[in-house]
Amino acid sequence: MAQDQNAWWSRIVHNRRLSYTLLFFEHYFHHFEGKFLFISGDGNPKFSTQEVGELYLFDLPFLLAGIYFLIKRKEKAAFPIFWWLLVAPFPAATARETPHALRILDSLPTWQIITAYGFLGVYETVKKSLLKKLFLIFALSFLIFNFTFYIHNYYAHYPSQYSGEWQYGYKEAVQTVSAIEENYQKVIVTKALGRPYIYFLFYKRYPPQKFWQSSQVEKEPFGFINVLGFDKYEFREVEWDKEEKGNNLYVMLTKDVPSGARIHKTINLLNGEPILTIFD
Repeated sequence: MAQDQNAWWSRIVHNRRLSYTLLFFEHYFHHFEGKFLFISGDGNPKFSTQEVGELYLFDLPFLLAGIYFLIKRKEKAAFPIFWWLLVAPFPAATARETPHALRILDSLPTWQIITAYGFLGVYETVKKSLLKKLFLIFALSFLIFNFTFYIHNYYAHYPSQYSGEWQYGYKEAVQTVSAIEENYQKVIVTKALGRPYIYFLFYKRYPPQKFWQSSQVEKEPFGFINVLGFDKYEFREVEWDKEEKGNNLYVMLTKDVPSGARIHKTINLLNGEPILTIFD
């Protein structure tokens, strides 16, 4: 608006309310994209194997058939089902990350109902014809193929490709640190992989009462809680030229280990890539 010298039309075109509205609808329709629903799913590997959509490809023809039969037959249940399906992504559309599989879980029954109704409608159409057996063989084969492909990918490829997305390595790191931490004044752990304190509390079975007494906690403006440390643990990044020398043990990203460090252990992801190194 400033570049347009605050012209009246500029205040309409570049109005933040209009921009937010357009952005909302853009995020809303992300949840109905074919790539998200049938090809690769949520772009966050925590919520998708990246090889299969939120629905199977098997579901696609029957989903379309279900929409068709619900409308054609003027089913009384059609309106609440469609309303449910269309309204469910509204909360997710207000967020930054879209499409988001978890934030539209409340729409899941509608996809299943429509798909099942479409399957039933197609079956009823062909059950009295010679296509009945062909339809059942094709549908069952396609479903088995989709399911087998997903299960194979989930167990054979997904763990090694995306173990880093699940903070893999912390269990081994905590076990290693716990065995030698008594020799050090402080244990300093990187926050580059998320919030590491919770893994140390869990795997060490650290008493909650003791944690409450020694923890240093700060609250962010958006409501997130950061644990800066507890006991002899500090969770922070390190600037080596400013780091005070001391009897400290470090758990850092392997790529951030300084030259001359005495390495106790390097922990690899399931794909063999080094991720965390414990050193002093």
